[in-house]
Amino acid sequence: TAAFSANLRSSVDQSGFTSINLGETVLTAYVGDFDLQAGNLLVNWGAVDVFGVVSTVNPQDFATQERIPVPVVRVLWNISEDRRLEGVFAPGFTPSSLPPRSSVPVSTLPPNVVGLDPVMDNRPANTLENAQFGVRYSSDLDVFDGGDLSVSLYSGPRHTPTPSIRLNPTEVAGQFRAQTVLNYDQIYVLGADTNLSIGDLAVRAEAAYTLTEDSSGTNPKIGNPALEGTVQAEYTFGKVNLTGVLNARWQKGESGSSDPIRVNTAVIASTELDTRTILSGVWVQSLTDGSGTLLPSLSYTLADGFKLEGRAGVNYGGIGSSFNPGGTLTAQIQVGLKLSF
Repeated sequence: TAAFSANLRSSVDQSGFTSINLGETVLTAYVGDFDLQAGNLLVNWGAVDVFGVVSTVNPQDFATQERIPVPVVRVLWNISEDRRLEGVFAPGFTPSSLPPRSSVPVSTLPPNVVGLDPVMDNRPANTLENAQFGVRYSSDLDVFDGGDLSVSLYSGPRHTPTPSIRLNPTEVAGQFRAQTVLNYDQIYVLGADTNLSIGDLAVRAEAAYTLTEDSSGTNPKIGNPALEGTVQAEYTFGKVNLTGVLNARWQKGESGSSDPIRVNTAVIASTELDTRTILSGVWVQSLTDGSGTLLPSLSYTLADGFKLEGRAGVNYGGIGSSFNPGGTLTAQIQVGLKLSF
């Protein structure tokens, strides 16, 4: 047997720019114990809804806190009723969509730096050498009221770049122009995640260790190893489903510098207004730099297989912050139509 689903989305930002893109579009074939998928996929590894650290196959849209579908071939082997083995292959590279950053005023640069050159984006080419591979093993757990545990391994370029500054000499001796260089590190991510049902409470957690080619932290052009974890608790109060999320990330500092630690939190709420309409909202907040994101959304089921989705997003925070590095309040609206059969 086979199945097909498609998702078309249109979005408009605060400048009035409108874009239309193809969301998740998947062709699935079921052959014995195997599920075979190909298309513009979201590889939903991990357990949590926000700050996922195991789902590394898809890049991130930081304006909406959503992952971006990319071309993927996926094979799932249902070993038994309680064990599964999955492999994925993404032949191309798509970077994460980052919020805009403010430019650095020339007046704030050192006296020997007289200007700024355009950003150099060293985006990996779409070659087999830069392809992404991943494997994940999952097993059900007979603990509490049920659960599961998964371990995964990912290899490929990091979707978010590591910035560094290069000084380009000018015609005047001793004077330079500064240029931001964006490099995409080759990384290996070892992850684990779990889902547990404890009475009416759903507890989810995941953690991942990211290894880069600069394990000692001596090369500023390459990102350093990092350990990140997220814990989520979900409970339903009447018709309102409420979720709390806590995320922490440690990264090895550059040689001679302290190791930076980042802490974030999120609250997710959703409710069914009627049998066709779902209202939800996400509030993401950095406890480290005070930036955050508000994401209200509304979905309406038009008919069997058709769903209309609307979403808005507002990012706030200071210059260089986690969720609004440009320092200017940003907003966008997104509308999508999802079809599955």
